[in-house]
Amino acid sequence: MSILSAIKKILPVSSRSFHAAEQYFAAQTNSIKDDLFEVKLKQGELLAQIEHTNSGIANICNILEAETERNKLRMEALFRKAYPNDTPAETRRRIFSLLPEAEGNARIMQKANARLMFELDALCKKANLLYWTSFGSLIGALSRNGFIPWDDDIDICMMREDIDKLKEICANNPDFQLTLVYDGYVFCRQVRFSSRNPHIPCFVDVCIWDWAPSSSKSKNDALRSLRIELMDAFTTKMDEFPYWGERGLLYSPDSGSVAQCIQIERDDQDDKKAALEIESIEMLFSAYQEKAQAAGLLCSKDKATAVAYGLDNLFNAPWRKILYPASMMFPVKTHAFEEGFIDIPNDAYSVADECNPGWPYLPDDILGHNHFTEEVVNQPETKEALLRFIES
Repeated sequence: MSILSAIKKILPVSSRSFHAAEQYFAAQTNSIKDDLFEVKLKQGELLAQIEHTNSGIANICNILEAETERNKLRMEALFRKAYPNDTPAETRRRIFSLLPEAEGNARIMQKANARLMFELDALCKKANLLYWTSFGSLIGALSRNGFIPWDDDIDICMMREDIDKLKEICANNPDFQLTLVYDGYVFCRQVRFSSRNPHIPCFVDVCIWDWAPSSSKSKNDALRSLRIELMDAFTTKMDEFPYWGERGLLYSPDSGSVAQCIQIERDDQDDKKAALEIESIEMLFSAYQEKAQAAGLLCSKDKATAVAYGLDNLFNAPWRKILYPASMMFPVKTHAFEEGFIDIPNDAYSVADECNPGWPYLPDDILGHNHFTEEVVNQPETKEALLRFIES
């Protein structure tokens, strides 16, 4: 029995209004059905248009990529003709050196970061701490004597014991700090050198390195496997770190604030909750450090012939070699960078070849390298502080 028939039974028999309503509802139902059918047709047409548009965009992207590659080849051909004795790598570096530098706020951040790096260099020289420039910063130094246009931070490497010494130095420094943040997205320890002035949001990323007895391929593969195992261990244990999982980043309780790509404010952290979980996080890092030493993959300095990319660093390039002969890094050399000098590996070109094969090149994510937003630098107090810092 339909709902209309049920309603009709409880109304007076003579109620003509019911029949009128019944006819009205039936007409409305048919109208709604027609409208729904029309909507479905339009929906189908819209989906077809979206699919067509996506196909068109994909075709445009393919055309642009092909044209970009052709322009790259044309440029290289022109330079090879002008400089016939250049190797392909030298041709790429020559082209790279002619790229225009960053402008506006991006350039302000680069200059401030360079100034910060010179301050760190001075601290390291005074305390006899060794470091070497790495990754994108090394490519910029070797190809441009400065920043690559789309970069806005500086990457360096230091041996673990020298980082510990630098932490002690910075603990009593009124102007600069060394911060430690536990990153729950990629299971690593972020170590950054920065100003204590909150209006100077630039930083130097400090990569942790250890001593190793050998840089053989078998030991390199074993250490890489151990790092992957460590990340899997964190993944399975994340239910033991609810606060870390909630926030994504945990500041070491003795760390100050430092610029982050992810907006997690230092002042919002409950240090008591963080400290409890950090203790367990550190225990897991230490356990795998001990595993590496027990397996003969890491060792003390006096027994080392190689250096190792630390297990607690960001592991975003699994294909990259993580064990290197110590002679590739030491003794470090001084190299021009922006308006000053910084240290680079002993065999810097080979290190760059290992870390970024085919360098220098324009990365696919060229617009995704920035660590700071325009809003940050546009704040009057921040911009004023950055300009003062650059000129100091």
